[in-house]
Amino acid sequence: MKETINLKQAFRISFRNKKLFLLSCFFDLLFFFVYGFVTAPIYSKLLAHIHVIGSLSSQAVQEATRYSKGMMSVLLHESIKPYFFNLTFLLILLAVTVYLLYCLFQAFNWKIALQLTGKRLKYLDYLKRFMVINILWFVLFILYYLLGFAVDIRNILITTIAQAEPSSVLNIVLTFYFILFAYFAVISYVKLSIKQSWLIGRSKLKELLPSVLLIAAYLLLLNVVIGLLIPINMVLGGAVGLILLLPAFTIGRIYISLMINKA
Repeated sequence: MKETINLKQAFRISFRNKKLFLLSCFFDLLFFFVYGFVTAPIYSKLLAHIHVIGSLSSQAVQEATRYSKGMMSVLLHESIKPYFFNLTFLLILLAVTVYLLYCLFQAFNWKIALQLTGKRLKYLDYLKRFMVINILWFVLFILYYLLGFAVDIRNILITTIAQAEPSSVLNIVLTFYFILFAYFAVISYVKLSIKQSWLIGRSKLKELLPSVLLIAAYLLLLNVVIGLLIPINMVLGGAVGLILLLPAFTIGRIYISLMINKA
């Protein structure tokens, strides 16, 4: 019942403050555009290096197998090492770029959500604290990403070499890990404190977690629908994204801010 009341209130706040609501939607759209424009060249170079490493790895793998060496010996093989170091640099560059873009745009949008729910903050003041808080969440996200990559490699090896069906237990564990740190992250965006995020998130778990999951499930469903529509009709998929997905981000932030402030 409380979730329904706050969701209705989030819609009312959005309707009453059309300019700020539309500005937040625009900044979400701008974030995706800038993210794609800035990171595309990095992703392109990453893929090129991965293909080169893949083409050069045959001999290195044979040598590693012959002398019972580990995966690092393959990556540090004479022919592969320069590409591996370049790949590592590109990954670090990508991580820093994503972190900065995320903080700059999402701090602005969370500031709007908090402003619309009664919390007055200056953007630069909020941005400074937002960037500090996100260092922890970004490290946890990178760990999640690396673990997911390792699990994918493991699944491929089990499927191709052992000709067996890999267990889904690790994927489920990773999903729960992501949900938990994302849950505490959004609380910290409202409270601007990791300590408060932990204390409130733990004590109000039954009240707040369903609210966060509700928004996450809706956004995930929309992403799936858009992903299915784009191959059929790109214009239709883009239109659905603009009409439903972007407003959902803004309303979701307002709704979560209301729930956390009233917890």
